[in-house]
Amino acid sequence: MEKRFYFGIFVLFSIFLSTTFVSSITTNCNLNISLINQDPYPAIPGDSLKLVFQVSGIDSTNCGDIEVILLEGFPFTLDPASEKMYTIKSGTYNTKDYKTYFQAPFKLRVNEEALDGENLVEVKYRSSSQESGSYLTKQFNIEVKDVKADFEVYVKDYDFSSQTITFQVLNIGKEDISAVTIEVPNQEGVTIKGANKNIVGDLDSNEDTTSDFKLTTNSTNIETVIYYTDSTGARRNIQKTVLFDSQYFIDSMPSNGPSFWSYVFYLLIIGAIVYFVYKKFFKKKRN
Repeated sequence: MEKRFYFGIFVLFSIFLSTTFVSSITTNCNLNISLINQDPYPAIPGDSLKLVFQVSGIDSTNCGDIEVILLEGFPFTLDPASEKMYTIKSGTYNTKDYKTYFQAPFKLRVNEEALDGENLVEVKYRSSSQESGSYLTKQFNIEVKDVKADFEVYVKDYDFSSQTITFQVLNIGKEDISAVTIEVPNQEGVTIKGANKNIVGDLDSNEDTTSDFKLTTNSTNIETVIYYTDSTGARRNIQKTVLFDSQYFIDSMPSNGPSFWSYVFYLLIIGAIVYFVYKKFFKKKRN
């Protein structure tokens, strides 16, 4: 009788342990999220940014429905065209290329006032199997750097005889740039003679260069476009309006003929010659 009693207790305890173990297995859901791609790297203030997160652990059907949400916060905001949240069912790897993870891409805009260095972006996620239903959050460091260039452009010289204008271009950005090209696009009041683009090469920060174009204009504003390649390899361009006042270069204008003082000078010389000849002839005749 006593042996049966202890055997019954042993059976009940075994059933309890096995039930608890199976329950822990069936409710287990281990999600993990990581950042696998940032494009471009580093992120650039004023530009767009694509982040791709990878959620692993979705192969377990115990996770139920899974949600992934990117939280907006300075200097990052979601692009209107981007997904704001992803919802998937766990276990879908069985019917989707047999992958045990899910990738969630987000497209963001980087604020123009973003500071260089690491900036935080936060993602929250959860599974419907969680008893509390609360979200888990994880932060990621996003490298930001302003690689854009900016320029000051002036008219250094204008030669009226050859109708050549010389632009002086100064790189006032913090970054060195390469493959700089200057263009004077078609515009009202400006007539280009010859090529309207000049390649000037590399330009370091705070370095200047010049570029010549043959043109005539009756406008005080000349539109220019400067193309360059930044340190990330991206090709960029920026438009600059250049003020032009031909009066500053009037000294280079060719003369249309002798000036008033030239006539005076010539008359004085002729008068001196006439006086000398007359005096000599008159004196000889008198002798």
